[in-house]
Amino acid sequence: MIQGFLFILGNIIVASFQSVFLSHWLKGVNVYFVMAMSFTIVMTLYSTLTFILGRKHIATLRGMKADILALNLVSAGNWIFYFFAIKYLNAAAVVTLTQCLPPVLITLYTLASRKVVLKSTLIFHGMILLCTILLLRDILQTPAGHEGNAVLGSAIAVLCAITVSVTIGVSKVFANKGLPGYVVLSTRFPLLVMISWVMTPAGIFSTVTPVELAIIAAIALIGLAMTNFCLQKGIELSSPMVVSTTLSISPFVVLLFDRISKRDATITSQSLLIFAIVILSLSCVYFNFRRTRLNARSASAHAAMALKTTAEN
Repeated sequence: MIQGFLFILGNIIVASFQSVFLSHWLKGVNVYFVMAMSFTIVMTLYSTLTFILGRKHIATLRGMKADILALNLVSAGNWIFYFFAIKYLNAAAVVTLTQCLPPVLITLYTLASRKVVLKSTLIFHGMILLCTILLLRDILQTPAGHEGNAVLGSAIAVLCAITVSVTIGVSKVFANKGLPGYVVLSTRFPLLVMISWVMTPAGIFSTVTPVELAIIAAIALIGLAMTNFCLQKGIELSSPMVVSTTLSISPFVVLLFDRISKRDATITSQSLLIFAIVILSLSCVYFNFRRTRLNARSASAHAAMALKTTAEN
């Protein structure tokens, strides 16, 4: 569980840095072109790794066509909604909505499935939901003339949160089959790449500079490839609940990078709500970790007792 937590933390740091500076680096570049180029590079990288290192897993993938289709659908929705939400809201607000709602949604799904949820998880996720609602209300209280952008951006961010939740669940299915992260990622983005290239304006290459192409390549190889691999490894090594709860830390890291880039130390109500969400998320992960260790010790004690009883008999 700790290893999974650390992988998710690595994903958060790189993705948050990228979220803040993406709009500065690629201002005015068509969003579909950015997605098409960057995810084509990522898909090519992981497909090559699969062909070289993971040929033995191809047979398993052939029996998971429905899962691959589902993963493509939710991944395409996830990234398209994310890139569009960034156009209408600031990075910290987008990441808060897209990363803080998934743990709550997964908890609700778990309860609806009549599975056991820790009481501490219910309490912490309930408080995270309250903070997220307050943040959403704060976002919607925008200056006159910008209400439409705030409502549209918030709606898109909520849709992104739903697809993030489903992505975590579907990705766990692949992890349970023993498939390495690079194999899963080689199958995840074909639909997103196809949609992005179809929507990219004709003649875009004549307007994009070599510097912008280099930035897109760097984002793909350093940002997207690394963050998606860390996320997939985190999903592989942790439960969906722990993964989604850990991702709730993202808004604080984004806010930190955003304030550093703007050299702004102002503390606002949004900052306080985001900080509260981080504290609640870390507390929830800690209580989950402690419960897991207690359960493991209890299971070991019962096993030792059973062996001792068997030996005595």
